[in-house]
Amino acid sequence: MVLPLILNIFGLGIVLCIFHISSIEIKRFLFVPIVSLSTFLWFIIYRTRENEVMNIQLKIYCRVFKFLILYILFYCLKQIMYIPYTTLFNVSVALVIVLDVLRAYIFELSKERILNRLITGLFRDMLRFKIITTFQDKKNHLQNLVGALEKFHSLGPPVKLNADELFPLWSNKPVEFPDLETALNSSIEENELASSLGRESVRDTVSYNRAIIRHGHSSRLIKEDIMKEMRTSARFEAELNSLVPPEIFKFRHHDPQAIETMPPDYPEDLADSDEKTPMDEDEFEDTDLIRFDESQFQWLYLEKWKQQEEERLHGKITVESLSRIFGEVDAAAVYEVLSFKRSEDLILSIFKENIRQINNEQENLYNATDSSIALIRIIYWTCIGIESLFVYTLISSYLQVQPLLLKLALPIFIVPILPSLKSILEAFFFLVFSHPYDAGDRVFIDGQNYIVRNISMFSTTLIRWDGMRCSIPNNQIKDKVLINVRRSYNQKWRIEFLIDSRTSQRRVEYLKTLLRRYLELDGAYKSVRIDLDKVVDSSYLLLAIIVEHSSNFQNGFLMWNTHSKFIRIVNKSLYILNIKALPLTKRVYIKNAKQSYEESEENYEEFEDYFISTFE
Repeated sequence: MVLPLILNIFGLGIVLCIFHISSIEIKRFLFVPIVSLSTFLWFIIYRTRENEVMNIQLKIYCRVFKFLILYILFYCLKQIMYIPYTTLFNVSVALVIVLDVLRAYIFELSKERILNRLITGLFRDMLRFKIITTFQDKKNHLQNLVGALEKFHSLGPPVKLNADELFPLWSNKPVEFPDLETALNSSIEENELASSLGRESVRDTVSYNRAIIRHGHSSRLIKEDIMKEMRTSARFEAELNSLVPPEIFKFRHHDPQAIETMPPDYPEDLADSDEKTPMDEDEFEDTDLIRFDESQFQWLYLEKWKQQEEERLHGKITVESLSRIFGEVDAAAVYEVLSFKRSEDLILSIFKENIRQINNEQENLYNATDSSIALIRIIYWTCIGIESLFVYTLISSYLQVQPLLLKLALPIFIVPILPSLKSILEAFFFLVFSHPYDAGDRVFIDGQNYIVRNISMFSTTLIRWDGMRCSIPNNQIKDKVLINVRRSYNQKWRIEFLIDSRTSQRRVEYLKTLLRRYLELDGAYKSVRIDLDKVVDSSYLLLAIIVEHSSNFQNGFLMWNTHSKFIRIVNKSLYILNIKALPLTKRVYIKNAKQSYEESEENYEEFEDYFISTFE
């Protein structure tokens, strides 16, 4: 597109030079090719501006260049015919050009600011995931995320991903083809079939689902169609006997002979065990800590064993398995989205949970894009209306023509707008330049937890945590302290415990060591800090644990999943180290400052009795 543009400009310049030194007859003859070249040049600039990735400055230069083409046409037309014009006409045209360039700059700047806010953080990952898995021209769209976002919106609401169909396609489970022709043709009961197939049933269901995706049929694949298609290819002869309808395995059935027994060295849950922990004694050597480190998280074996058993049956999704479909470069980006920044392996159960969250985030991205594009349209037509009003004023002043009907009608529309013009401008600058949130963001306003649903020029629709829908004017929101969780960095959580003041500093140091070593194995957390905050009533210590998550708290499921897991880690570590602790669920503040001292003392004594009884 650049080469035709340069050649066209060069040709137009040569023709203009010849036009300038020629006679009137030749000028009239050259006027037609000048108009043709100018029109073609205008078309090339328009296509380049719409299709190429350009910043605001280049777009403004293109607009100025189009006005230059108009001036060239006006100059050529003036050379071949008489056109009366005055200095006022030149000034008016210059003002119109400046006004149009200013309008275009404000609109492009507003559009860039609004759309660029959408392609950050998790929304950017969702858009890249959509580009890699859906779009054909992936390379260009990955370079132009704004254009990809507009295309994503043009495709309509996103289709929800089906985890049951995608997991067999993306997992690393090897497909085996046992002879199950009798199972296909038989009508035995569901339990009998599951017992006879054993652990091979899951593999056959995987093969069935892969055949569904390969042949493009729906989930209820007709057996005759597959048999007819597979008979034409000897390569699928072995696969024919492995297709088992997934309806047969609608419910999970475990064959006692197929499932391996729990390893004999598997430890019981320490919470239900009366066995003494390594920290029961007041005095111990460093060798006890070394021995303890080797088995410090044995109580997690049950969950790990369950995950390993599920991985053995269904397989798991890895970067290597995804690279077979998306390539090595894109597989890492896809896996990062599918894992949803969780430390667990992508087994089937984790994959289903993550796909549900991905579907929600894709819907949030579409709603945010839809609201943003609607806001951009409002800004566009508002700028067009303001520019049209100024252009009409200039034209009517130059021609000294003011129709009486229009002259009487304008005050009817302008006068009511003037009192609210301040609110309109404040809302405009609040949404365009401040733009503190997008649709789908989790925000805190006046201490309340909201999800942004819709954004308009004058109001914002919010959904409170309990499902209540709220509509708040933008001129009121702009005066409030607003916390945007989605745009926050890695967030921290503070956990407080009251522990016995007789707890040695050495045990607290061992607690730090345990938690830090666990964080080295889990990517869901960045860091942990443990402090003894203060002494409470000379008998208790306030233990504060501050953990930094690897993401913000925009997604409630991910937040509570990682936080609950960390709480379990802390509780088990406190038990193993024999540190008696009482968690403080929340801080208690006295609302009435004039509350009597006797009442406060009585409440504190009740709390102290409860705390001591808990330790005993």
